[in-house]
Amino acid sequence: MPDDVLQFTCQACQTNLTVPLQLAGIEGPCPKCGAVIKAPEAAPAPEADPGCRPAGTLPEKRNPPPARPAEQASIRPQPRDLPDRPERPSVSPRHSTADVAKRPEPKAERSDRPESGSPGVTRFLIPVAFLLVGGALTFFLLDSFMGNAEPPPPQPTPPPAVTPDGPTAAPVDPAPPGGTAGAPTPSPETAPAEPTGDPGAQNDSLEVQDVLRDFLRASSIGARLPLIEPPYERDALEGSVIDTPLLSASRITPDAPTRNSLENYVDHPFNVRFERDGESSIDILVVVRKRAEQKPKILIDPLLDLLGGRLEAFAAEPSEETRTFRAVIEPMPRCFEEGIPNPDDKFTYKLSANHHGGEIARAYASKLSPLAEMLYAPDSALRWGKRLPATITVKWTTEAEKAPAEEAEGGDDGDAADDATADPENAPAETREGPATPYLEVIEIKSLDWSP
Repeated sequence: MPDDVLQFTCQACQTNLTVPLQLAGIEGPCPKCGAVIKAPEAAPAPEADPGCRPAGTLPEKRNPPPARPAEQASIRPQPRDLPDRPERPSVSPRHSTADVAKRPEPKAERSDRPESGSPGVTRFLIPVAFLLVGGALTFFLLDSFMGNAEPPPPQPTPPPAVTPDGPTAAPVDPAPPGGTAGAPTPSPETAPAEPTGDPGAQNDSLEVQDVLRDFLRASSIGARLPLIEPPYERDALEGSVIDTPLLSASRITPDAPTRNSLENYVDHPFNVRFERDGESSIDILVVVRKRAEQKPKILIDPLLDLLGGRLEAFAAEPSEETRTFRAVIEPMPRCFEEGIPNPDDKFTYKLSANHHGGEIARAYASKLSPLAEMLYAPDSALRWGKRLPATITVKWTTEAEKAPAEEAEGGDDGDAADDATADPENAPAETREGPATPYLEVIEIKSLDWSP
């Protein structure tokens, strides 16, 4: 055991205790049970005879004896919780302005917690507010644009059918399926009048209808001559279809007007159903032209060609003439008639009296002609299967057409030609003096309208 410690046993809990030698004879609490105990006194060390030392050795240097416990009471630590332990005076810290100046500024701590004035719902309210503002702005912009736009003109009621004796009501269906009894029955071959809100255009439309009604109700050719365009001499129209006292028209249906800005006129087409004595009725396209600051006039040439029968008479019998007619044409990409020579090299024009039917004749043209190129021109209004009023020149083809050359060599072709010359009755139809069926050929399309 070291010489600077004391070992003893607590009289209360019998715990072996070891304390420094300086605490010998000092009372204090047991660190185990807390009972007040007293450390035993230290045993004195045996004194040695200073005169007795080995020969030839120097006297041993001794450390001074340790101070008595009573002498060191002021500097040794005192046990805690002693009843007579004096209170330690409080130590006040010293402050220096130099030290304070050298201290770093405290940094504000950043917190992710929302402030008391900004609750979590703010994160939801801000996007909603932006959406509301954007929606309101969009609404006002659209409202301003739509407010500046003019409302569509009201759809006028189509004018009633016109007869020479005056306007008559449209036919009424007594019990239309799925509808209301008494409602007008629309005709599938008619088109509505041009919707417009312009009072001037409406006045023109009424004036055009009055001119057409006066023309149909006129009792003599002299009364009709001031209403037609181009002007004709009376002698040239005597005996024609307009030289009858009354043109019986059972129905007149207006179609959409067309404007020519270059020549400054408007064409008002009407689909007129004419009743013929002893024959079925016929629908004819009649055009009333209204020029600026002039009275409307009836285009008389189409009426003479279609209603007067000039086109029908020319198409009924082959002749050597070349004639120009006004008709409604419709190009078809094939040749459908039998007996037409080289049908694969031709396409068809249907010649009709109106936009919805009334076919009068058919004429043909070569697929290699300028007429075919006109169908594919990007600036042309003529298209396959589309009906347009046009001024065309036609003729009858009665001469034989040369058959396509066959890719064969040798004397067989020469022998066949000799046989055809020797016996024309046995020759093929394409090599006879004329084609198997004479046909009308379109020579030229002068214009895609009925201008004089």
